[in-house]
Amino acid sequence: MQELIMRIRSIGGIAVLAVGPNAVGDTVLPGDNLASRCVGSRGVAFDLAGYDDVIDSELIGCLIRARQTALSSGLHFRLCCPNELLRHVMSVTALDRMMSVFASLAETLADFDLPPG
Repeated sequence: MQELIMRIRSIGGIAVLAVGPNAVGDTVLPGDNLASRCVGSRGVAFDLAGYDDVIDSELIGCLIRARQTALSSGLHFRLCCPNELLRHVMSVTALDRMMSVFASLAETLADFDLPPG
């Protein structure tokens, strides 16, 4: 299992949390206040494009905490998950019913610009 490295950057006013060894952005350390890192953002996108390991309880917990932080801050939360196996795990664990899941970061970011409905 690879070490869970999380980084944050802003793209078009969306806070993008990326996980994986090639993630781009500022490092998010355990215990960092994610809400304060997302101030001024229109939403939070969690990007799993660089993650190629199995989904374990640490990653699931990280996803759920990030979603809860976004929602409690009044922000929308989206998940970018291009890996088909990971999307299957999301389906089996019902995480895909808790959050919108997209196959690419471009699709994920575009969804923030759609009117609610």
